[in-house]
Formats: sequence, structure tokens, C-alpha cells
Amino acid sequence: MKKKILLFLLAGCVLSFTACVNNGSGDKGTTAAETEMSETESSETEETEEDVIQIGQGDADAILAEKLDGTGCQAVYNDFMDIGEEEYYTYTVVDSDDTELDQMLAVNAVSGDVVVYDLEADEISDYSTFKYYNEKKDADVNWEGDFYLDPRTVHLEPADDTSFEFTITKDGEDEPELQGIATTDAKDRWKAIYDDGELSLTFERTENGLEIHDNGDMSGFAAIYEDKSNLSE
Repeated sequence: MKKKILLFLLAGCVLSFTACVNNGSGDKGTTAAETEMSETESSETEETEEDVIQIGQGDADAILAEKLDGTGCQAVYNDFMDIGEEEYYTYTVVDSDDTELDQMLAVNAVSGDVVVYDLEADEISDYSTFKYYNEKKDADVNWEGDFYLDPRTVHLEPADDTSFEFTITKDGEDEPELQGIATTDAKDRWKAIYDDGELSLTFERTENGLEIHDNGDMSGFAAIYEDKSNLSE
């Protein structure tokens, strides 16, 4: 009888110990999962923050100096500020007579875009509202799209801020007649030059299309091409 009681008690202890072990391992598993999730969220936050790369003040100075080139104006650094939900390097501007303008300029710390800043209203506006805005030099020209004049299509694809790739293809042919990279004119953003040493062309963007001019020998490409998006099917 005593043996049966001892065996019963021993079995009970074993079951209690097993339950404790299981409960303990369950708690540890939950803690590990929570820790892993926390580390993952932290890592994602850090990666997101690292993706936002700001330009330095020196870069902003250079961007603005290029923008004001030819205007006779100079920019004087003012402050690094939060405007709206973004950060900007702000500048006062003086003209060729050393007179400070009513308008301030600001350079976006991430994109490098230049805008006009109203200090009193704490608002920004497009650079086209600047007193010395020059449409030829400062316009944001769209060098992208397809342009057509029977029997040729000219395809434009931006390469960077100052150049674009072009392909000229004749109807019914797979291989292009000419392709290359043209560089926009710093003094007239509506024009771009292609020169490979043998052939020189000027591309001129217009309101309704694209004009190509020969800069020497006749190429056969000089013509006025219409934007395909404006052509009726």
C-alpha cells in the first residue's frame, strides 16, 4: 500500500515538473519573438532614415550660384530652416547695386530644388515668381516623348538634368538611323546640342513639338516634328 502511495506521489511530481518546464519555455519563446519583432522594426526605421540623404550647405551654395549666374545677383546664406514639412537652406539676395531684394531664396535640403521664400508669411513659391527669373535659362523643359514627321519618329528619354538620349527611327525599320546623347544649352534650356565630330544637330523644344536643325552638312533629319500625343489616331 505504501509503495502505491509513493508511486502516486512520484508521478504527480513528474507531471508538475513537466508543466513548469513547458510554461517556462513558452514564456521564453514569446519574449524571443517580441525581441525579434522589435529589432526588425528598429532596423526598418534606421533604413528609412538613412534613405533620406541631405545635401550640404556647400552644395546648396553652388546650386544657387549657378541659378543666379548672369543675373548680377549674389546670394548670402541666412539660415537652415524647417518650412512646412521640409528643410531648406535660406538666403537673402542682393542685386548688382548691392541692394537687398524683398524676395529670399531657399534650396531644398534633399532635392536641391530652388524656391522663393517669403519670410513674413513663412511660405514658399515656385522659382518662376523670382524677380530675375529667366524663362530661357531657368525653365524646366520636358525632354521626353515621341515626335513624328512622316516617315520618321524621334524618341527622347532624359539621361540626367542636363542631357537626354535620342533615337531617330524610320517607319518600317527596326534599326535606328541615328541615336546618341544631346546636351542642353546652359543659357537656353529649350535647346540642346548633339555633336559626334562628324554630325552636329540642334534640338529645339517647342510648345507643340520638336525642331531639329543642322549645324553644318545636311543630315536629312532637319525638320519640325509634332508631338505624337497631339496626333489624332
